[in-house]
Amino acid sequence: HSPLLSFVVTFKTKEILVVSVRVEHPQKGRDFIILPCKTKPELPKDTTVEWTHADQVVHVYSNRSDNLKNQDDLYYGRTKMNKDLLRTGDLSLTLKYPTERDSGGYICAIYRDKDILRQKVVLQVKGQTCQSSVFMLYFIFLHRTISILAGVLWWLLDCGSHKLVPEAERVESYKQLIQRAEEKLPGLFLSVRKPPSDSVIDQ
Repeated sequence: HSPLLSFVVTFKTKEILVVSVRVEHPQKGRDFIILPCKTKPELPKDTTVEWTHADQVVHVYSNRSDNLKNQDDLYYGRTKMNKDLLRTGDLSLTLKYPTERDSGGYICAIYRDKDILRQKVVLQVKGQTCQSSVFMLYFIFLHRTISILAGVLWWLLDCGSHKLVPEAERVESYKQLIQRAEEKLPGLFLSVRKPPSDSVIDQ
């Protein structure tokens, strides 16, 4: 009998960390910031991109679409990635209404085949102020829902340059707030007072 030969093949995952890029905000006339992250174009269809800030999930793209089920509530409704990112290789993240709390290091992790590419972006938000009396929200909540509501409340109120927000946009934000809370805790009751039509956010 011929000897039985066994082969063990080990595939090693290659992990690369790109030198960090520094981004500063505010930029005149903008209420958003773009965190850059680029790689080679024509990425495989099974590529996954994950943006994180500290231990928070900011945005995830997988299976050729956004996958936000694990997104931190602090970033709910504030992030966006390019629709054709697999073709272009532009994996940059658009972050709306940045404030000082958003400052710090962000990691763009690209899971491609058996490789992991990590790019670090450092965001510094300057000169932010806040008017905490713009919106009045009334709610009944249990202790474990505080983090959900606090994240959304902070997004609405903690801002930097004056901007008039359309009434329809504000009402839609409230609807999203209620929907988000009900998803986290079914049966939670919230009541919201609609703000005056001339409210100004200090953004």
